[in-house]
Amino acid sequence: MPVNRRESNDLNKPDDLARRQEAATAFYGPLRHHSAPHVRVGWESEHAHRLRLAAAIQQIGPLSGHATILDGGCGEGALLPMLRDAGFEGHYRGEDVLSWMVDGARGRHASDPDAEFVVFDSFDCAGPSADVVICSGALNTVIAGDAPDDVFEVALKALWSRTRQVLCLDVAIADRHPPGAQLAAVDPGAGFALARGLCRSVIWREDRIFGEVQIVMWRDRAASLQAIASGTTPLERADLLLQARESEAVKRLLADDRSDEARLLRAIADAQLGRLRDAETHLRTLVSGGHQRARAGLHLAALLRGTRRGREAETLLASVASGESREADEARLMLVEMMADREPQAAASWAAAISDDFIAREARKHLDA
Repeated sequence: MPVNRRESNDLNKPDDLARRQEAATAFYGPLRHHSAPHVRVGWESEHAHRLRLAAAIQQIGPLSGHATILDGGCGEGALLPMLRDAGFEGHYRGEDVLSWMVDGARGRHASDPDAEFVVFDSFDCAGPSADVVICSGALNTVIAGDAPDDVFEVALKALWSRTRQVLCLDVAIADRHPPGAQLAAVDPGAGFALARGLCRSVIWREDRIFGEVQIVMWRDRAASLQAIASGTTPLERADLLLQARESEAVKRLLADDRSDEARLLRAIADAQLGRLRDAETHLRTLVSGGHQRARAGLHLAALLRGTRRGREAETLLASVASGESREADEARLMLVEMMADREPQAAASWAAAISDDFIAREARKHLDA
Protein backbone atom coordinates (compact mmCIF):
# COMPACT_ATOMS: atom_id res chain seq x y z
CA MET A 1 0.00 0.00 0.00
CA PRO A 2 1.61 3.30 -1.05
CA VAL A 3 2.13 6.01 1.54
CA ASN A 4 0.17 9.22 1.16
CA ARG A 5 1.87 12.50 0.28
CA ARG A 6 0.53 15.26 2.49
CA GLU A 7 0.11 18.77 1.18
CA SER A 8 1.92 21.54 3.08
CA ASN A 9 -1.38 23.05 4.21
CA ASP A 10 -2.36 19.63 5.61
CA LEU A 11 0.47 19.47 8.12
CA ASN A 12 -0.28 19.33 11.87
CA LYS A 13 -3.77 17.91 11.40
CA PRO A 14 -5.96 17.72 14.52
CA ASP A 15 -5.71 13.91 14.61
CA ASP A 16 -1.91 13.86 14.48
CA LEU A 17 -1.50 13.26 18.23
CA ALA A 18 -3.82 10.25 18.14
CA ARG A 19 -2.06 8.83 15.09
CA ARG A 20 1.38 9.26 16.63
CA GLN A 21 0.15 7.67 19.85
CA GLU A 22 -1.20 4.72 17.87
CA ALA A 23 2.10 4.23 16.03
CA ALA A 24 4.18 4.64 19.20
CA THR A 25 1.94 2.24 21.12
CA ALA A 26 2.29 -0.40 18.39
CA PHE A 27 6.09 -0.16 18.56
CA TYR A 28 6.76 0.46 22.26
CA GLY A 29 3.77 -1.28 23.81
CA PRO A 30 5.25 -4.81 23.66
CA LEU A 31 8.40 -3.48 25.38
CA ARG A 32 6.57 -1.66 28.14
CA HIS A 33 7.34 -4.07 30.98
CA HIS A 34 10.89 -5.05 30.02
CA SER A 35 13.39 -4.92 32.88
CA ALA A 36 16.02 -2.92 30.94
CA PRO A 37 15.27 0.83 30.64
CA HIS A 38 16.93 1.18 27.24
CA VAL A 39 14.79 -1.62 25.79
CA ARG A 40 11.59 0.00 27.08
CA VAL A 41 12.40 3.06 24.98
CA GLY A 42 13.38 1.05 21.92
CA TRP A 43 17.20 1.09 21.91
CA GLU A 44 19.33 -1.95 21.21
CA SER A 45 21.70 -1.25 24.12
CA GLU A 46 22.19 1.17 26.97
CA HIS A 47 25.45 2.26 25.37
CA ALA A 48 23.74 3.12 22.06
CA HIS A 49 21.06 5.07 23.90
CA ARG A 50 23.51 7.13 25.93
CA LEU A 51 25.72 7.68 22.89
CA ARG A 52 22.94 9.46 21.02
CA LEU A 53 22.04 11.61 24.00
CA ALA A 54 25.68 12.46 24.74
CA ALA A 55 26.19 13.45 21.09
CA ALA A 56 23.28 15.87 21.31
CA ILE A 57 24.58 17.46 24.51
CA GLN A 58 28.05 17.82 23.00
CA GLN A 59 26.72 19.61 19.92
CA ILE A 60 24.77 22.15 21.97
CA GLY A 61 27.93 23.43 23.60
CA PRO A 62 28.19 25.07 27.04
CA LEU A 63 24.89 24.67 28.88
CA SER A 64 25.39 27.60 31.25
CA GLY A 65 23.97 30.04 28.71
CA HIS A 66 20.63 28.21 28.40
CA ALA A 67 17.74 28.66 30.81
CA THR A 68 15.31 26.12 29.33
CA ILE A 69 15.61 22.81 27.49
CA LEU A 70 12.80 20.90 25.78
CA ASP A 71 13.22 17.14 25.29
CA GLY A 72 10.87 16.06 22.50
CA GLY A 73 9.98 12.37 22.73
CA CYS A 74 11.61 12.14 26.15
CA GLY A 75 10.69 8.53 26.93
CA GLU A 76 11.58 7.86 30.56
CA GLY A 77 13.71 11.00 30.82
CA ALA A 78 17.20 9.50 30.44
CA LEU A 79 18.47 12.81 29.03
CA LEU A 80 17.71 14.79 32.21
CA PRO A 81 20.45 13.41 34.53
CA MET A 82 22.97 13.63 31.69
CA LEU A 83 22.11 17.31 31.25
CA ARG A 84 22.48 17.91 34.99
CA ASP A 85 25.84 16.14 35.02
CA ALA A 86 26.94 18.36 32.10
CA GLY A 87 26.14 21.51 34.10
CA PHE A 88 22.61 22.43 33.04
CA GLU A 89 20.85 24.18 35.94
CA GLY A 90 17.77 25.53 34.16
CA HIS A 91 14.24 24.30 33.58
CA TYR A 92 13.74 21.00 31.76
CA ARG A 93 10.51 19.98 30.00
CA GLY A 94 10.10 16.42 28.76
CA GLU A 95 7.32 15.60 26.32
CA ASP A 96 6.10 12.25 25.05
CA VAL A 97 2.92 11.01 23.38
CA LEU A 98 2.78 7.89 25.59
CA SER A 99 1.28 8.41 29.01
CA TRP A 100 3.08 5.45 30.60
CA MET A 101 6.43 6.84 29.47
CA VAL A 102 5.59 10.17 31.08
CA ASP A 103 4.38 8.51 34.29
CA GLY A 104 7.59 6.51 34.48
CA ALA A 105 9.71 9.63 33.92
CA ARG A 106 7.87 11.54 36.63
CA GLY A 107 8.46 8.75 39.11
CA ARG A 108 12.16 8.42 38.29
CA HIS A 109 12.89 12.13 38.46
CA ALA A 110 10.49 13.30 41.15
CA SER A 111 13.38 14.72 43.18
CA ASP A 112 14.27 17.29 40.51
CA PRO A 113 12.22 20.42 41.34
CA ASP A 114 12.95 22.14 38.03
CA ALA A 115 11.83 19.38 35.71
CA GLU A 116 8.40 18.57 34.30
CA PHE A 117 7.09 15.73 32.16
CA VAL A 118 3.90 16.09 30.11
CA VAL A 119 1.91 14.06 27.61
CA PHE A 120 2.23 16.27 24.54
CA ASP A 121 2.94 16.02 20.82
CA SER A 122 6.32 17.72 20.44
CA PHE A 123 5.59 18.22 16.74
CA ASP A 124 2.72 20.58 17.59
CA CYS A 125 3.72 24.17 16.80
CA ALA A 126 1.47 25.44 19.58
CA GLY A 127 3.70 23.99 22.28
CA PRO A 128 5.88 26.23 24.50
CA SER A 129 9.29 27.27 23.23
CA ALA A 130 12.67 26.70 24.85
CA ASP A 131 16.24 27.96 24.45
CA VAL A 132 17.31 24.44 23.43
CA VAL A 133 15.18 21.75 21.80
CA ILE A 134 16.47 18.16 21.62
CA CYS A 135 14.70 15.36 19.78
CA SER A 136 16.49 12.00 19.74
CA GLY A 137 14.85 8.87 18.38
CA ALA A 138 11.30 10.24 18.22
CA LEU A 139 11.33 10.36 14.43
CA ASN A 140 12.24 6.71 13.89
CA THR A 141 8.72 5.34 14.38
CA VAL A 142 6.83 4.52 11.19
CA ILE A 143 3.36 6.10 11.01
CA ALA A 144 1.09 4.08 8.73
CA GLY A 145 -0.14 6.08 5.76
CA ASP A 146 2.47 8.85 6.02
CA ALA A 147 5.67 9.21 4.02
CA PRO A 148 8.67 9.60 6.36
CA ASP A 149 9.80 12.72 4.48
CA ASP A 150 6.45 14.36 5.17
CA VAL A 151 6.56 13.48 8.86
CA PHE A 152 10.09 14.84 9.01
CA GLU A 153 8.95 18.11 7.43
CA VAL A 154 6.15 18.50 9.97
CA ALA A 155 8.51 17.69 12.83
CA LEU A 156 11.38 19.91 11.75
CA LYS A 157 9.20 22.95 11.12
CA ALA A 158 7.38 22.53 14.41
CA LEU A 159 10.50 21.90 16.49
CA TRP A 160 12.29 24.84 14.87
CA SER A 161 9.33 27.14 15.55
CA ARG A 162 9.61 26.18 19.23
CA THR A 163 13.38 26.82 19.36
CA ARG A 164 14.80 30.10 20.64
CA GLN A 165 18.50 29.29 20.28
CA VAL A 166 19.50 25.79 19.13
CA LEU A 167 17.74 22.65 17.87
CA CYS A 168 19.41 19.24 17.84
CA LEU A 169 17.71 16.14 16.45
CA ASP A 170 18.65 12.84 14.89
CA VAL A 171 16.85 10.85 12.20
CA ALA A 172 17.48 7.71 10.16
CA ILE A 173 18.44 8.33 6.53
CA ALA A 174 17.12 6.24 3.68
CA ASP A 175 20.33 5.52 1.78
CA ARG A 176 21.91 3.91 4.87
CA HIS A 177 19.16 1.32 5.40
CA PRO A 178 17.92 -1.56 3.24
CA PRO A 179 14.43 -1.38 1.70
CA GLY A 180 11.81 -2.60 4.11
CA ALA A 181 13.67 -1.57 7.28
CA GLN A 182 11.24 -0.79 10.08
CA LEU A 183 12.45 2.79 10.41
CA ALA A 184 10.99 6.08 9.23
CA ALA A 185 14.11 6.90 7.20
CA VAL A 186 14.20 10.18 5.29
CA ASP A 187 15.82 11.25 2.04
CA PRO A 188 19.06 13.01 3.11
CA GLY A 189 19.12 15.44 0.21
CA ALA A 190 15.59 16.64 0.76
CA GLY A 191 16.13 16.76 4.50
CA PHE A 192 19.22 18.94 4.23
CA ALA A 193 17.50 21.28 1.76
CA LEU A 194 14.58 21.66 4.16
CA ALA A 195 16.88 22.48 7.10
CA ARG A 196 18.84 24.99 5.00
CA GLY A 197 15.58 26.61 3.94
CA LEU A 198 14.58 27.17 7.56
CA CYS A 199 17.92 28.19 9.01
CA ARG A 200 21.10 29.89 7.82
CA SER A 201 23.33 28.00 10.26
CA VAL A 202 23.05 24.20 9.99
CA ILE A 203 25.38 21.38 11.06
CA TRP A 204 24.69 18.08 9.28
CA ARG A 205 26.66 15.21 10.79
CA GLU A 206 26.71 11.60 9.61
CA ASP A 207 29.90 10.65 11.46
CA ARG A 208 28.40 10.03 14.90
CA ILE A 209 25.70 7.37 14.62
CA PHE A 210 25.66 4.81 11.82
CA GLY A 211 22.58 5.04 9.65
CA GLU A 212 21.47 8.33 11.15
CA VAL A 213 22.15 12.00 10.66
CA GLN A 214 22.47 14.48 13.49
CA ILE A 215 21.11 17.90 12.60
CA VAL A 216 21.95 20.98 14.63
CA MET A 217 20.33 24.31 13.78
CA TRP A 218 21.24 27.65 15.34
CA ARG A 219 19.22 30.85 15.44
CA ASP A 220 22.49 32.76 15.14
CA ARG A 221 26.17 32.01 14.76
CA ALA A 222 27.35 34.27 17.54
CA ALA A 223 28.24 31.58 20.07
CA SER A 224 30.29 29.47 17.66
CA LEU A 225 32.02 32.49 16.13
CA GLN A 226 33.00 33.85 19.53
CA ALA A 227 34.26 30.43 20.58
CA ILE A 228 36.51 30.34 17.50
CA ALA A 229 37.76 33.85 18.28
CA SER A 230 38.16 33.24 22.01
CA GLY A 231 41.73 34.54 22.07
CA THR A 232 40.85 37.92 20.59
CA THR A 233 39.60 41.15 22.14
CA PRO A 234 35.87 41.96 22.36
CA LEU A 235 36.32 44.59 19.64
CA GLU A 236 37.95 42.05 17.32
CA ARG A 237 35.17 39.55 18.02
CA ALA A 238 32.57 42.22 17.36
CA ASP A 239 34.16 42.99 14.00
CA LEU A 240 33.97 39.28 13.11
CA LEU A 241 30.33 39.15 14.17
CA LEU A 242 29.53 42.15 11.98
CA GLN A 243 31.02 40.39 8.98
CA ALA A 244 28.67 37.47 9.73
CA ARG A 245 25.81 39.98 10.20
CA GLU A 246 25.21 38.86 13.77
CA SER A 247 24.27 42.40 14.68
CA GLU A 248 22.33 41.79 17.89
CA ALA A 249 25.29 39.84 19.26
CA VAL A 250 27.52 42.87 18.61
CA LYS A 251 25.14 45.11 20.53
CA ARG A 252 25.20 42.73 23.50
CA LEU A 253 28.95 42.20 23.41
CA LEU A 254 29.81 45.91 23.37
CA ALA A 255 26.92 47.24 25.44
CA ASP A 256 29.16 48.62 28.20
CA ASP A 257 32.11 49.76 26.06
CA ARG A 258 32.17 53.56 25.67
CA SER A 259 35.20 53.78 23.37
CA ASP A 260 34.88 55.40 19.94
CA GLU A 261 35.59 52.09 18.20
CA ALA A 262 32.84 50.33 20.15
CA ARG A 263 30.42 53.15 19.38
CA LEU A 264 31.25 52.82 15.70
CA LEU A 265 30.67 49.06 15.68
CA ARG A 266 27.36 49.49 17.50
CA ALA A 267 26.31 52.06 14.91
CA ILE A 268 27.17 49.65 12.08
CA ALA A 269 25.12 46.98 13.87
CA ASP A 270 22.19 49.40 14.06
CA ALA A 271 22.47 49.99 10.32
CA GLN A 272 22.47 46.23 9.64
CA LEU A 273 19.37 45.88 11.80
CA GLY A 274 17.57 48.61 9.84
CA ARG A 275 17.72 51.13 12.69
CA LEU A 276 18.95 53.77 10.28
CA ARG A 277 18.01 56.83 12.31
CA ASP A 278 19.95 55.61 15.34
CA ALA A 279 22.89 54.59 13.16
CA GLU A 280 23.01 57.98 11.42
CA THR A 281 22.86 59.88 14.70
CA HIS A 282 25.79 57.96 16.18
CA LEU A 283 27.84 58.09 12.97
CA ARG A 284 27.42 61.87 12.65
CA THR A 285 28.62 62.28 16.23
CA LEU A 286 31.72 60.22 15.48
CA VAL A 287 32.39 62.08 12.21
CA SER A 288 32.40 65.39 14.06
CA GLY A 289 35.26 64.31 16.32
CA GLY A 290 37.12 61.40 17.89
CA HIS A 291 39.49 58.69 16.75
CA GLN A 292 37.13 57.00 14.30
CA ARG A 293 36.27 60.00 12.10
CA ALA A 294 37.40 58.48 8.81
CA ARG A 295 35.82 55.04 9.34
CA ALA A 296 32.62 56.62 10.59
CA GLY A 297 32.60 58.84 7.51
CA LEU A 298 32.77 55.83 5.21
CA HIS A 299 29.84 54.14 6.91
CA LEU A 300 27.82 57.34 7.09
CA ALA A 301 28.42 57.90 3.37
CA ALA A 302 27.20 54.36 2.64
CA LEU A 303 24.08 55.04 4.69
CA LEU A 304 23.46 58.34 2.90
CA ARG A 305 23.95 56.68 -0.45
CA GLY A 306 21.53 53.91 0.50
CA THR A 307 18.89 56.48 1.47
CA ARG A 308 19.24 58.40 -1.84
CA ARG A 309 21.34 61.29 -0.56
CA GLY A 310 24.11 60.73 -3.05
CA ARG A 311 25.38 64.30 -3.31
CA GLU A 312 25.79 64.56 0.46
CA ALA A 313 27.56 61.20 0.43
CA GLU A 314 29.99 62.37 -2.27
CA THR A 315 30.81 65.52 -0.32
CA LEU A 316 31.55 63.48 2.79
CA LEU A 317 33.64 60.95 0.83
CA ALA A 318 35.68 63.72 -0.80
CA SER A 319 36.54 64.97 2.68
CA VAL A 320 37.67 61.49 3.82
CA ALA A 321 39.56 60.95 0.53
CA SER A 322 41.76 63.98 1.14
CA GLY A 323 43.93 61.98 3.55
CA GLU A 324 46.54 59.28 2.96
CA SER A 325 45.13 56.41 5.04
CA ARG A 326 43.52 53.17 3.90
CA GLU A 327 40.17 54.77 4.72
CA ALA A 328 41.06 57.52 2.21
CA ASP A 329 41.62 54.88 -0.49
CA GLU A 330 38.31 53.23 0.42
CA ALA A 331 36.57 56.61 0.10
CA ARG A 332 38.18 57.07 -3.36
CA LEU A 333 36.89 53.63 -4.38
CA MET A 334 33.36 54.55 -3.29
CA LEU A 335 33.60 57.76 -5.31
CA VAL A 336 34.71 55.74 -8.35
CA GLU A 337 31.70 53.43 -7.90
CA MET A 338 29.31 56.38 -7.68
CA MET A 339 30.78 58.46 -10.50
CA ALA A 340 31.97 55.90 -13.08
CA ASP A 341 28.88 56.21 -15.28
CA ARG A 342 27.98 59.84 -14.62
CA GLU A 343 31.42 61.50 -14.51
CA PRO A 344 33.99 59.05 -15.93
CA GLN A 345 36.86 61.54 -15.96
CA ALA A 346 36.38 62.44 -12.30
CA ALA A 347 36.08 58.75 -11.45
CA ALA A 348 39.35 58.02 -13.28
CA SER A 349 41.05 60.81 -11.36
CA TRP A 350 39.94 59.37 -8.04
CA ALA A 351 41.07 55.90 -9.14
CA ALA A 352 44.52 57.18 -10.08
CA ALA A 353 44.96 58.55 -6.54
CA ILE A 354 44.45 55.15 -4.91
CA SER A 355 47.71 53.74 -3.49
CA ASP A 356 46.51 50.37 -2.14
CA ASP A 357 46.93 47.71 -4.86
CA PHE A 358 43.90 45.69 -3.85
CA ILE A 359 41.61 48.71 -3.72
CA ALA A 360 43.06 50.01 -7.01
CA ARG A 361 42.19 46.70 -8.68
CA GLU A 362 38.59 47.00 -7.48
CA ALA A 363 38.42 50.55 -8.84
CA ARG A 364 39.63 49.43 -12.27
CA LYS A 365 36.76 46.92 -12.41
CA HIS A 366 34.28 49.78 -12.14
CA LEU A 367 36.07 51.88 -14.73
CA ASP A 368 36.20 48.96 -17.18
CA ALA A 369 32.58 47.89 -16.70
